[in-house]
Amino acid sequence: MVLIIPLVLLVAACGDDDAATTTAPATGGTAPTAVITISGFDFGDPISVTVGQTVEVRNDDGTPHTWTSTDGGFDSGPIGAGESFTHSFAAPGVYPFLCEIHTSMTGEMTVTG
Repeated sequence: MVLIIPLVLLVAACGDDDAATTTAPATGGTAPTAVITISGFDFGDPISVTVGQTVEVRNDDGTPHTWTSTDGGFDSGPIGAGESFTHSFAAPGVYPFLCEIHTSMTGEMTVTG
């Protein structure tokens, strides 16, 4: 009997609290983040974004890369393996870019108004 009471108290203390965490969906008029994934020494297919939309550049390669505008408008600096860099464009246009470490890696970003 002495052992049963502590066991009952232990089981009661381990009950389910039924608490749940809910994440509300995002609201507002902001566009989702556009992603450029660097993989295999390549920026992937060209993408288009709108003015103000965030672009995330993810480095899935095992070596550092940069995401640098050919006209100097933006420069990520070295993005290490597994790291990322974000940028938003303030004006529409076509923005050619390259990796300054591996200059054969090139791409183009189109930003619309």
